[in-house]
Amino acid sequence: MDHDKVEVCHRCGDEGKSIGPDLSDIGRKLDHTRLLDSILNPSAAITFGYESWLIATKDGRLLTGFVIGEGDPILLKDVEGQQHPIPAKQVE
Repeated sequence: MDHDKVEVCHRCGDEGKSIGPDLSDIGRKLDHTRLLDSILNPSAAITFGYESWLIATKDGRLLTGFVIGEGDPILLKDVEGQQHPIPAKQVE
């Protein structure tokens, strides 16, 4: 696994970003078999709240990220950690 890629999305201790789930305690949460499977197949099990969404807007934009706030506006967090409020009436 490329350590630099983990730091882009996940936080482990004091390193990385808080975009994906925090991996600081992953060794205590998963046994060795599940931990190895998670490393080899990282998309096999997605933690609740970190499902990727694709939102098409009426002005033709396609936005991808995690929905962190439902309602109006919908709040989407992208892979850079930027939050995008999207008015519900703008969703295609």
